[in-house]
Amino acid sequence: MEQPVVSFKAPRWWQRWWWRALIAVGVVVLLFFGYVAILVSRNPPDISKYRDRFTSSGMGARVAVDLSILIRDGDPTLGLENAPVTIVEFGDFECPYCREAYPVIRTLAAEFGNRVRVIYRHFPVPEIHEQAVAAAEASMCANEQGKFWPYHDRLFQNQPRFDKDSLQQYAMQVGLDIEKFNTCFNSRQYKGIVERDMRDGKALGVRGTPTWFINGRKEEGAIPEDKFRDYINDLLK
Repeated sequence: MEQPVVSFKAPRWWQRWWWRALIAVGVVVLLFFGYVAILVSRNPPDISKYRDRFTSSGMGARVAVDLSILIRDGDPTLGLENAPVTIVEFGDFECPYCREAYPVIRTLAAEFGNRVRVIYRHFPVPEIHEQAVAAAEASMCANEQGKFWPYHDRLFQNQPRFDKDSLQQYAMQVGLDIEKFNTCFNSRQYKGIVERDMRDGKALGVRGTPTWFINGRKEEGAIPEDKFRDYINDLLK
């Protein structure tokens, strides 16, 4: 009996190369994700997602950061100059997100001690916070007497009551020489310093408050305490 003849067609060229291409793509994908995993393990946690907890000044696009003007002589400071982590905050005493952030930064400064330095710089947004400039100038009068941080805390605790009588009351509450404070405040002795901070902030790309420079890296918004702590711990490794 004659057997049927079974014919086999040779695969077309694109069929021969299909599986090879698929394997090559798979290898590239695996290498890519492996590289990403390495980068994530080497970099601090992402804290950029808190930028919605941020009072914008409406200044628009960011600009390149000039770190030479990030820290100025006489800036209110907690911690040692040689601390391995330096946190510079540009803040506004009337900003609700700065108020949310202030106990976090005070807690972390106390917790990490000499391993963290905190520097405060002024960035009042008078277009929406009418008394923020006055509060900033008053805080520098307190700084003159070595009481910036207690006065800083009192301002946030009483936000937004920053009329002249209230600012004087806070000065007495933190133990300032009230005569010296009044002379300083009434003469607007630190008007130029606050304006310089605002110019520096704009030059550094600050768009609103709070804005942080953590070892030179800019972040925006009120960062939750646990996330901020993780970020600092990662930098200290």
